[in-house]
Amino acid sequence: MEGPIDRRQKRGQELYRAKDYKAALDCFNAAILEDADPPLSIWDNRAATYTKLGDLQSALRDGKRMIHKEKAEVSGYLRTGVILKLMGEDEVALKIYRYGLKNVPISHANIKLLRGMHDKLAASCMPPKAIDPLQALPLELAEMVIRYLSFNNLVELLKYITGRCKALEYLELRDGASNASLLKAVSLAPKLTTLIIGRAHETSLDLVTQLLAQCRTLERAEFHSTTPRGIKPEWRSDLSTLRVLKLDAVKTQDLAVISLNLVRIL
Repeated sequence: MEGPIDRRQKRGQELYRAKDYKAALDCFNAAILEDADPPLSIWDNRAATYTKLGDLQSALRDGKRMIHKEKAEVSGYLRTGVILKLMGEDEVALKIYRYGLKNVPISHANIKLLRGMHDKLAASCMPPKAIDPLQALPLELAEMVIRYLSFNNLVELLKYITGRCKALEYLELRDGASNASLLKAVSLAPKLTTLIIGRAHETSLDLVTQLLAQCRTLERAEFHSTTPRGIKPEWRSDLSTLRVLKLDAVKTQDLAVISLNLVRIL
């Protein structure tokens, strides 16, 4: 049954669509005051209304409340990022998107939207005359620089190195890295045939399915630190080229769960 808070929020949304932002704000304020723990959608509605009224500081506060309330939800990061961009704080907005990619499960329905906003903003923040550092630096110096970069940094470097990953067929990750960087790296290598993720990087079954979905040319995939993490994976990828799939569990008790899930693709 629709309660008074729901009715106030619905009325506020109607007024917002009618561009009566001041009246809409009154409705959202009343709904928030009546609820000790307002749902995320009301904070989102009020942040959008503050934005239309030009009160970006108040909108930003509501956006941050959304993130604090539900770190695993995309909407708070999207709302806060948009507000920061309107404030001319593109670099800060980019950090918010990165923070969101660390906290939102990759199985979330809107994770691609968040990643797309991040990638689009990251591209716009690049220097206008960005050059391939491997072309600008002597080979010996470039090798020295790359040797000290983390995997995450190397993936960021790929933005400036056009075309160099398209022929990559073998990728082995021995150190830890963010899931977002790993997914970005394999998306830049359309001819990848071998992917090996070492024990330093704990890989959920959900991430395994995401990687297999992106790497349609894989022939060999090894994940040496796999965990179910309570997420039911979706084995819907075309794995016709895959010849070897190796999954080593982090804990012995996880072996049964991983084996049961693996049966779905056999």
